[in-house]
Amino acid sequence: MIFISINAYSQYTEWEKDVVYHDIQFKKVRFLIESNDTLIIQGVVKKEAIVNGIPCKRGVVLINDWELKTFILADDYTIDCVEYPEWTKINHGQKGTLIFLGEDMEYQGYCCNGNYKKWYSTGIHTTLYPNGRLKGFYPCQNVVIDNIPCKSSPFANVHLHPNGKLKDCTLYAEYEIEGKMYKKNTHVSFDENGKLIRADKYVLWWLRK
Repeated sequence: MIFISINAYSQYTEWEKDVVYHDIQFKKVRFLIESNDTLIIQGVVKKEAIVNGIPCKRGVVLINDWELKTFILADDYTIDCVEYPEWTKINHGQKGTLIFLGEDMEYQGYCCNGNYKKWYSTGIHTTLYPNGRLKGFYPCQNVVIDNIPCKSSPFANVHLHPNGKLKDCTLYAEYEIEGKMYKKNTHVSFDENGKLIRADKYVLWWLRK
């Protein structure tokens, strides 16, 4: 752990430039301090760097024991038996993981849209539960999940329950659910047993195509 003396409660230090900490070469780095304890290390690595064995580029965020929390992959890399493409940005949190894929990739049988390499976009994202199960994603193309036709759109993502069952999506076609017809672009939600619990008739204007 790093200790830096500072006479303030929970604030960032000034940026330090061209320094090495924990065998990591930083272009710049700063520390969030509370009661003289370092809580967060925020920095930009020089070119590409290996941080905790992971090839990283650009910005990184670590916590006080130098555990990597936020990073961008500098190369294709396998984490928990899943190979992620270069330019994938990963944010580990207590409630799960937020991922901005560098490009489209398959995860647990679904093609998840990713454009971070091209656009640095934080709109198209993939989320995981703490156990690594897929929680939410933007499908690469229209996809049928639990017999429900789910739309592929940058404005319509899909969510799954922890058991893998469909939680919600936007219909890409008119479809009958539990004896009732629902129009294309209706947003439908289901419980963990697959029972319809909500159907929103009002959708964003740009989905009405």
